Amino acid sequence: MAERFRDKNVDVVVGPAVGAAILSQWVAYHLTEMNGREVYGTYADKDPSMGSGQGGFILKRGYDKLVNGKRVLIVEDLTTTGGSIKKVVETARALGADIVGAIAIVNRGGVTKELVGNPPVFFSLVELHMESWDEADCELCEKNIPVNIDIGHGREYVARKKFGYPRKFVNTLRS
Repeated sequence: MAERFRDKNVDVVVGPAVGAAILSQWVAYHLTEMNGREVYGTYADKDPSMGSGQGGFILKRGYDKLVNGKRVLIVEDLTTTGGSIKKVVETARALGADIVGAIAIVNRGGVTKELVGNPPVFFSLVELHMESWDEADCELCEKNIPVNIDIGHGREYVARKKFGYPRKFVNTLRS
């Protein structure tokens, strides 16, 4: 990831919490080593004022001042819709950051740079095609196979549907 942005004069690397918090630190570390100058690694927290399920981000702990006027790279471990990256891009831009690009380890949803807020470039190291389908067309839903509510947005879906196991199972590999 750092190699792709080696020559972009990145000052700060930002990743959405929680998954990309450590990733941002390591990408910043490698950019620092490659370029011989300090590159900071930060992360954006979910914004509690946005309410549950809204998914906004905020830069706290002084990170808001750190990105102002700086060349910023947004990193993510994996993206399905591009929503988290887009929200971090928008948050950093609103704080005066100059976004130089965004990169994800895995793009599993055919996400494009337009879907992540139009940074100058958007890369992923791996493209993984995963099918997505409506509840009405879902074979797993027909068989009442439950969504794992411990990860992703399954818990919110169950709460919205108000039944034990939701019938929607999206972005799942079919065998």
